[in-house]
Amino acid sequence: MSRLGRAGGRAVAVTADAQASSPAGAFGETEFRRILGQFATGVTIVTIVDQAGGLSGFTASAFSPVSLDPPLVLVCVKYAARSYRHLRQRQAFTVHILDGDQTRIAHSFAAPGGDRSLACDWRVNERGFPILSEFHAALECRLFREYEGGDHAIIVGKVESIHAHSDGRDPLVSYKGRLFPLGQVGGARQA
Repeated sequence: MSRLGRAGGRAVAVTADAQASSPAGAFGETEFRRILGQFATGVTIVTIVDQAGGLSGFTASAFSPVSLDPPLVLVCVKYAARSYRHLRQRQAFTVHILDGDQTRIAHSFAAPGGDRSLACDWRVNERGFPILSEFHAALECRLFREYEGGDHAIIVGKVESIHAHSDGRDPLVSYKGRLFPLGQVGGARQA
């Protein structure tokens, strides 16, 4: 069954499924995560050099291009994460778009605590940005703006330099809580 609704002055069909949504506030964090998992995203690792010169960072699927002129991207990080403090202190970070075979590294950077420098090879480049030894693409960014986003900071970075590895491998994606190369769906390779 459907009824007619309005969106931006246009008539749109609203299905029974859309009408059967939870009342405001009637869902928990687990259900919210499950629903958000229905949206396939790329997987990134954001790296920062900490005050001691070590590697800090986190796995982020909340990444998006914002603008071409100036070149801006955004990532979201928990306020409680130590990486957030390092990012605020350094004002510089690198976003690594991961290759499909980097699931282990993504999980390492997603786990709380731990020494990030043990997860993979990395270096600080001549511009002072931490760069992982392997990635699909990487963007060196300076903190441009920060916005409140509930329990996360929405970080907008101005991209200063880009790197790409064009070896034909698929990027890593996240869907329904699983990580896999873009060319795989449900564990099977797609033609």
